[in-house]
Amino acid sequence: MTRLPRFHSLERIIEIKSILLWLIECLKSFGGLADKKIKRIKYLKKFKFKISFLAAAALLLVATSSASATWSFTTVSDTYGGLEGGLNASLISAFEHHSDIQFIVATGDFENLSTIDSNIQSSLKQYFSGQTYVPWFTAIGNHNAENSSRMSWISGTLGPRLATQLPGMTHFKEGPYHTSNFWEGRYTTYSFDYQNAHFIIWNEYYGDSASHINNGIPMACVLDSTYDWVAQDLAANTQPLIFVFVHEPAFVHESSSNHCGDSLDEDQCAGNMAAPPDDWKAYRPMRDKYWALLRQYNVVAQFDGHIHEPSQRAVKGWSDFPTAGCIDTDWNCYCSVEGEVPQISNGANLTSANGVIEFNSGLTAENGPVNIIRVDGNKVTFLVYDRNSSSGALTLSKQFTYTASGSPADATPPAPPIGVRVK
Repeated sequence: MTRLPRFHSLERIIEIKSILLWLIECLKSFGGLADKKIKRIKYLKKFKFKISFLAAAALLLVATSSASATWSFTTVSDTYGGLEGGLNASLISAFEHHSDIQFIVATGDFENLSTIDSNIQSSLKQYFSGQTYVPWFTAIGNHNAENSSRMSWISGTLGPRLATQLPGMTHFKEGPYHTSNFWEGRYTTYSFDYQNAHFIIWNEYYGDSASHINNGIPMACVLDSTYDWVAQDLAANTQPLIFVFVHEPAFVHESSSNHCGDSLDEDQCAGNMAAPPDDWKAYRPMRDKYWALLRQYNVVAQFDGHIHEPSQRAVKGWSDFPTAGCIDTDWNCYCSVEGEVPQISNGANLTSANGVIEFNSGLTAENGPVNIIRVDGNKVTFLVYDRNSSSGALTLSKQFTYTASGSPADATPPAPPIGVRVK
């Protein structure tokens, strides 16, 4: 399939606009000079008018075509343990079927990062002619944060090219980091704009000291410093669409016993320990404060991974889970009872009133899932495909839309429950 041209980036529009405006001014100056000194060439004014009109029409055409052009990105996650080939096959199928994919975002836990990057650059280069890199970004997963060499590759190899690898991206801004601890190094929290969307990728394992690593196992938390940076970044944003990327979910549904209670619902995270600690039913103060922040700024979706199965739910906050309870006492599990916040139905049309979409990318392998997020103005279409591992054919399994309304959400953090104990 022939890919759409990449002329509609913001930088290209500004460049074309500047050239056309310069041309119009030159023609005006030349026309004025001609009126004084070459009056016998009577057709010059008509010529000047025609050229100015055509230049202005071209400018309008460029701006209009850019504003109406659709574009997409694809999300992948949790490719490790020899699954790199399946990831590559799924990405190839995604690009073959969708000509408007502009970049890739991973939600963490890529193991053999150098191999994956090499595969991406060689297999997908044909779709990015004229560009130095096939652009891709990644959140930090627990299997990244526990390994110094993986984190060194992210900070030292991928990191320095993040701000320039995607033509048309603007306002790249790096978040908090510490160079003394490998799991919270540079280029692990950042944001940028692309077209009419704002992207935030933040490191859940960022902390102030080595105590953030819990018995050698990275622990996902929303620390005050991270929360403050995300809040400031959201406040400064001017784009109508906002997408956030992390690794571990905020709300893990009950059918996924994998990592239930050790994601952003981890009760040992600073700020998540209610008083009395440990046993509140589902309330997690810092996680719920963070989710309310996303709602306050009408974030379209948070993309994550970690649980190894795809999931898409629209969540308003803790109050959506009134009967949530512990299903695995060994993990202090406070996950939602299935059905309280159901999976988004096929064909659904959502707005900010439905809450923030928590979109779990699943485990990307030969059979998918292949996730495409398509943007058309203020309308976002989420497409989830299954992949035939033999033929590479994609079968659409779910499609739903979100339309940004711009209306403020009810983002008041819920009050903690009183006197309700699980144990």
